[in-house]
Order: sequence, then structure tokens, then C-alpha cells
Amino acid sequence: MKDIIISTVDINKDYTILGPVYDQVCNIGIFKSKLSKLKKEYADKIEDLKHANKWVFGEGDYGEAFFIITEELKKNAIKLGADAIIDMHQNLHYDDNLSFYNMQIYGTAVKFI
Repeated sequence: MKDIIISTVDINKDYTILGPVYDQVCNIGIFKSKLSKLKKEYADKIEDLKHANKWVFGEGDYGEAFFIITEELKKNAIKLGADAIIDMHQNLHYDDNLSFYNMQIYGTAVKFI
């Protein structure tokens, strides 16, 4: 996969805006099967990062979900021909009573000039 830069702020490089990119994962309801499938798809990569002490996404399910959703966001940006995603934001909705969460992530896909 092409190496896409992701930043929560602007970057000091000339670029053209291609458009917004978005993805979400959820551990309950209709999106649960998507997350389960993606966890299997990324399991080896996650374990490799953890064993190499390059895991920086936190412990537990949230860290893995965040890693997975950023990788999926990169795929969406690649479809647009992007080199980077700027101004990335995350929304996390969590219900402690149900152990439910819905994680959404979005940003602006850009192409370097």
C-alpha cells in the first residue's frame, strides 16, 4: 500500500485538496461484522508492530480499532489519488453500560504539487 501521510493539522507542503475521506467501525450492530473482518485482515500487522515495540495505539480494543480505521482511511485516500490526509479528526461514542463503541474518523485528502 502507498505510504500516506496522516496529520491532525495542516502540513507545510504545497497541495491540492481532493476531498474529504471518512470511515467508521463499531463493535455492535450492523458494523460489528465489518470490524471483525478487519481485525482478522490486520491481525498479523498488529502483532508484528507489537512484537517490534512499534505499537503506539494504546491498549485493548480501542487501540486496535483506531489503527484499523486509520489504515482504512488511507485506502480511501489512495482511491482519490492522495499523498496525504490533513486535519484528521476522530469521534468516539461509547456506552459503558453496553460496552458499545462507534469510532468515526475523517480528514481531507490532498495531492502534493
